[in-house]
Amino acid sequence: MSGSLFVGIDCATRRDCSAVVVVKYTEGSDRLQLADCKVWKPSAAEPLNIESTIEFYLRRVYSDPTAIIERIYYDPFQMIRTAQMLTAAGFPCEPFDQTLGHLTSATENLLSLFTARGLRLYPHAELREHCLNAITVESAKGIRLAKEKQSAKIDAAAALSFSCLAATQSGRPVSLTAERERPRIIYAGKSFDARAPLPRARLK
Repeated sequence: MSGSLFVGIDCATRRDCSAVVVVKYTEGSDRLQLADCKVWKPSAAEPLNIESTIEFYLRRVYSDPTAIIERIYYDPFQMIRTAQMLTAAGFPCEPFDQTLGHLTSATENLLSLFTARGLRLYPHAELREHCLNAITVESAKGIRLAKEKQSAKIDAAAALSFSCLAATQSGRPVSLTAERERPRIIYAGKSFDARAPLPRARLK
C-alpha cells in the first residue's frame, strides 16, 4: 500500500466489529479508490485489544516509506488513549464524533461518490457485507447509515464513509514525487527516512 492515504476508523471492543478503511486518490484523476480494509470481530468473551490490532496496523502502515497517512478520522468513544499515543507519535488523528451533523456529512458524501462513480472498490467480502447491511435513515435534521437488522454489522461501511469524507475534505494531495513529508536522517553514512526503522547493526 503506497501513496497518500486517508483513514477511517470505527472502533468497538465487545459487541460490534471494529474496522479500519483506507482510501486514496486514483493516479491521474480525482476519483477515490479503496486501498485497504481491515475488520476485527470482538466478543464479550474476547474483547478487542486495540493496541495489538488497530494501533499495530496503523504503525505498520506509517512505517512504510512509500506511504503517507494524510488524515485519520476516528470514532473517539473507545479510542481516546490510542489516539493520544498515535498523535504524540506524529499521526494526523482527528476525532470524528458520531453526531448527526458528522454522520450526515459522511453519509451524503459517500452516497454522492457512489452515484457519480467517484469511488473504485476491489472485491472485499466483509466490506461488501457491511455495505449491504446498511440502510439510510433520514429525518428533518439529517441522514445517517443505520442497521436494517440489529444483529447486522455495518462498521466497515461507517469507516468507509469516514475515510472518504477525510479525503474529500482534504482534496487531492500534491504529487508524492517530491519527498515533501519524509524527513531524512544520516545513519552510518547513508540517508534514511526518519520515520522508518533503522537497519540493525551486524554482529561480527
